[in-house]
Amino acid sequence: MANVKDQDVAVYAVWLPILGIDSKASLPTATNRFSDPRVRQYWDAEAKLGHAYSPILKTDEVVWDVYMLFDRDAEWKDKPPAPVYIMDKIGLEVARPLDGVELANEMVRLRKAVGSEQ
Repeated sequence: MANVKDQDVAVYAVWLPILGIDSKASLPTATNRFSDPRVRQYWDAEAKLGHAYSPILKTDEVVWDVYMLFDRDAEWKDKPPAPVYIMDKIGLEVARPLDGVELANEMVRLRKAVGSEQ
């Protein structure tokens, strides 16, 4: 987030219990990774979000460690919105390998595209 200066950006970090060390008790340590006020963090005890995104991201596995960018108009209706850009650390076929600098650059590029449409 340090490379993204735009304050009109919302980031949602959703923590799921995937690994043995993942629990509600481990959240304080995990959430310390993001001190930026634009980041809102949630605990999904049943990994519902990971299950909801599995078909959208074309996998039979629970989706986790995935970084998705959405259009400003994306809305969750009867199913989650499809991301416009995806990076991950788990090897999804529909995603690029995670690169934090590239992800930030893509976020900035998308914001500039939105700004030029207004």
